[in-house]
Amino acid sequence: MNVVVDMGGTTTRVAVSEDGKQLQAKDRFPTPQSFDEGISQIVETSKTLSGNSPITSVVVGIPGTINRTTGQVIRVAHIPSWDGRFPMQAFQKAFTVPVTLANDAELGAIGEATFGSGRGYRIVGYLAVGTGIGGALVLDRQLVPNAFHTEPGHMLMSPDKTGQGETLAVKAWEEVAAGPWFEERFGMKPQECKDPEIWSLFAQNVGVGMINVLLLWSPEVLIIGGGLSLNGEIFLAPLRTFVKDNLRMFPAPPIVAAALGDDAGLYGGLTLLE
Repeated sequence: MNVVVDMGGTTTRVAVSEDGKQLQAKDRFPTPQSFDEGISQIVETSKTLSGNSPITSVVVGIPGTINRTTGQVIRVAHIPSWDGRFPMQAFQKAFTVPVTLANDAELGAIGEATFGSGRGYRIVGYLAVGTGIGGALVLDRQLVPNAFHTEPGHMLMSPDKTGQGETLAVKAWEEVAAGPWFEERFGMKPQECKDPEIWSLFAQNVGVGMINVLLLWSPEVLIIGGGLSLNGEIFLAPLRTFVKDNLRMFPAPPIVAAALGDDAGLYGGLTLLE
């Protein structure tokens, strides 16, 4: 039995696949803040889902930057207990089978490009907007190579003087355009908001970074996944309008919701099974 894991900043999803093409069973749980607890709960859930079938291969996506050579996690923005740790080795010890470690947004990107909204396109951009913002670029159903990972959510935005000399208050894109900022700014969770005016205001913050991503990637389609994408057109429609009105160098590509929803990363994991 194959195991695929999509660990997000808020929720971790685990699934098993017998044939490496379809998900047979899946489960989810709140992502633990403790590294050891996270490893333990992923392993326990995987074995429960597998039943009596032996586990033969494992793919795990995490919301952070990984040293591809050593398997060491460089940084996980919302789960600092993972910083500097070696989860691949921990999983290999627990499962005693090959384990592939990947960035969670990369799994979502390759999942959507292969099985979801990116089918029919060669150059697929993917952004996951949730607890943070991640993303990746896919060419012909293969991730575009890079030394570490693309981290669009950490692009620096809105440099403003603080009033103390020339010191600048610089924010990362995800600090002013992801789920936690929405809740802090508007006093409610995104899924609770039905006010189009609030979503239009939010679209400005998301849209500025999105335009920067489009200028750098120039994809044929841009797929929006992550938890906020589940809000549907009340989120996506003002985003399309903002991008269309402010992207000046070339026409905006189609901006569409992830067809696989929360399962995009799990399906992406299927493509990396050994």
